[in-house]
Amino acid sequence: MRPAVLLALIAMGCEGKSASKTASSGSAEGRCDYTTTGTMTARGHSRGGIDAVGSDYWTPENGPGLLAIRCTGPLTLAFGAKPDLPRTALPLAPGTYEIGPFAPEIVVLAHDDTNHAFSAERGTLELTTFDEERVAGTFALDLAELSGKTTSVNIHATGSFDLPRPAR
Repeated sequence: MRPAVLLALIAMGCEGKSASKTASSGSAEGRCDYTTTGTMTARGHSRGGIDAVGSDYWTPENGPGLLAIRCTGPLTLAFGAKPDLPRTALPLAPGTYEIGPFAPEIVVLAHDDTNHAFSAERGTLELTTFDEERVAGTFALDLAELSGKTTSVNIHATGSFDLPRPAR
């Protein structure tokens, strides 16, 4: 199951399409902002849209899983619910979730502009809003480079997002 999660998140994070659809509620596209420290010091800002957020709660026939969030910039961060996660583990409601390789609900992968890949070693994702119209919240995580060698945490990322449900 873990390789499937990794492949899906990498594919989601590497698409690089521009997000241009507005939310079904008619509101703005939304946004994701983050700051990194450590071996990469950067600020990222991206807009919402169909390439930035998705949920099976919104489109059960072809959704990306219970939740998928993509924030872009110098570092692309791809948050995803693990496959086959029951709805009771990630309900359509606010909540706080542990992030990490052995965390039960959420996995995070990232890549930079030079295609170095990273995974979240630890962190939290707080969903302050998760309903039929939007997902919003904050995150703090430590990323380690995936190099096949012993890894050490080398990037700390903190951020916030407010992403309306994309237009259908």
